[in-house]
Amino acid sequence: MSNLESRLPSVSLVAGLAVCVSVALSTNAVASDWRTDVMNIHLADDLLRPGGYAPGTVQLAQSDDSQPMSDDDAQAAPADSGGGGGQGGGGQGGGEVEAGDFSQASTKELSQKTTDPTSDIALVFTQFGFAVSDGDDLKDGDHKMSSITTFQPIIPIPLFGKGLDEWRIVSRPTIEIRNADAIPEPDRNFSFSRKDGISDLLLPLPLALPRSIAGQWLLALGPDFSFPTATRDAFGKQQYTAGVTGIVGYMGDDFIAGAFPQFYWGFADQGRDDDVRVARFGNMFYWFWYNLTDDFQVGASPTIQYDGNAESGNKWNVPVGFGFTKMLNFGETPVRVEAAIEYSVLHEKDYGKQWLFNLKVIPVVPRPIQNPIFGS
Repeated sequence: MSNLESRLPSVSLVAGLAVCVSVALSTNAVASDWRTDVMNIHLADDLLRPGGYAPGTVQLAQSDDSQPMSDDDAQAAPADSGGGGGQGGGGQGGGEVEAGDFSQASTKELSQKTTDPTSDIALVFTQFGFAVSDGDDLKDGDHKMSSITTFQPIIPIPLFGKGLDEWRIVSRPTIEIRNADAIPEPDRNFSFSRKDGISDLLLPLPLALPRSIAGQWLLALGPDFSFPTATRDAFGKQQYTAGVTGIVGYMGDDFIAGAFPQFYWGFADQGRDDDVRVARFGNMFYWFWYNLTDDFQVGASPTIQYDGNAESGNKWNVPVGFGFTKMLNFGETPVRVEAAIEYSVLHEKDYGKQWLFNLKVIPVVPRPIQNPIFGS
């Protein structure tokens, strides 16, 4: 049986998870619209029901707006209209904005939230990457090019507390779809084959410290796992792994910066070949973004790769980069669009990624889980 056939159950599992996430998001959006319609119906019923909000009362309130205020009314009006506090009351509209509710966020707040890995909003992260690789396994000037699509839904899972006091796990499942990736043949010098497939599934689950405690710091710590979902041996580790992940960052008035390291150790095989060692690898996503305007940022967000089992000179790939990001609206859906270029100042000696050109499209979606699992 071929590698692809032997991995079909794993591929089906990943596809099923992706469908479940999509259905959950769609169902949540439909349910929200339904609840809004029901509230409007009840409001209309209250307006017409005796003892409810009488139509005459509404007309009187409207007609009063056109009449001049007395001095006493003018002095009392600010206190009456303040209610919960407006801007000074701890949120827009006089109350605290619910976690995950991006409808009341300003453009600048939304722009920063989409670059904050501990944020309370849900994102559907998709990166279209075009990589140029080089190394001693290639003849001089014989670069290899390939495309990689990274799918990464970012789903906050609220545990307890609300608003600034919310404790949440920020799940970030990541899987790559590789198209015509150049794979070196180990037995033949300067020989490569083009292969398609998907990678192992990475699942970091850091627990974010509430903003009421962390302030402007972004702090999180938790476990991470990977699952052998790769359709080809070259795209995965052929084993289950677990490890630790964390987030350290800071959000200023006009910038955000931080790092998101992950490390994994293999603990169970999945058809691992005899010559494949127990996995020991990691990566670190780091970022810096500066707001030029409320909806436009410049900066970078590369990912460092490490393979502890690789030979000397092939363990690290360390890129630096530059890009820009812009907040757009497609209908009522905010979408962050990012374009960037990266260069690996340190890459695998034998063969590794040297340049990466990427485009990221990141829509903001309603949280699948709105209320804390263990109460507020």
